[in-house]
Amino acid sequence: MSKNMSKNKQQHQKHTGNYIIRLNQPDDIAFSNIAQNAIVTGATLPSGFKVSNTGNWVIKNDFIVDKETLSKLGFKEV
Repeated sequence: MSKNMSKNKQQHQKHTGNYIIRLNQPDDIAFSNIAQNAIVTGATLPSGFKVSNTGNWVIKNDFIVDKETLSKLGFKEV
């Protein structure tokens, strides 16, 4: 398998969840207070932190959580 094909295959592998990011910058926490349940996949937060393009990320309290992780933790779909 060529190097390009191997790299391309890795980019299309299924995202498996189990990801939680705790917000600790004041500007990000203030943003999270007004953006609860917002989808932030690929977004740049006020602090400059870039949310991953892989998965489906949402704001939940002071966290950014992958939706698959929310499901595994028993939260209803947002």
